[in-house]
Amino acid sequence: MTTPEPEDQSDPAPESDQASQTNEDQSATIGQDEDGWDVSAEEVTAAEVHPVTVDRVRAWLQQQGNRYFLRTDGQPVGIWNGSLFSFTLTDRVLQVRGQWHRTITIDRRTEFMTVINAQHSASAWPKCLLQVLDDGSMRLSAEVNTPITAGLSDQQLARTLRFGLGMNLRLFARFSEQFPDPLMKAGAA
Repeated sequence: MTTPEPEDQSDPAPESDQASQTNEDQSATIGQDEDGWDVSAEEVTAAEVHPVTVDRVRAWLQQQGNRYFLRTDGQPVGIWNGSLFSFTLTDRVLQVRGQWHRTITIDRRTEFMTVINAQHSASAWPKCLLQVLDDGSMRLSAEVNTPITAGLSDQQLARTLRFGLGMNLRLFARFSEQFPDPLMKAGAA
């Protein structure tokens, strides 16, 4: 009968390698969600809900490489595709509001209202507004308002800002297509 040789305890490296690998695995995955999917610390942090602040909106704009400036009240404003956009925060709502880059003559009010009413019938977003200016011309604005009383996660905030910009830009593109700029049609570019 042979007796098993005692294991060499002089080299504890394999155990410590296994322990460090286990710790690395635990730092990458901190648990599982209700569906059994592994969840990382980064995913948990990104999903945490925080109050929506101007600093968070500005940080998102910077992360996306967007240029913007600040109004006197500190709210960010920028230009996308030639249209002016503002990001306004109250304690209850985050508003992404765009103003189409063209002015409209008052005699075209009915045409524009027909398209606006069709837009409102087809979709809840964006809310469209025609503003009559002192000189009798009009401006088209569109806005997407999101309730933020409970706060938003980083993912939700990014989605909200992208959605607000995207819906407004899509609407402005539709208006540009339906109502071409007369100067552009005449070749005055």
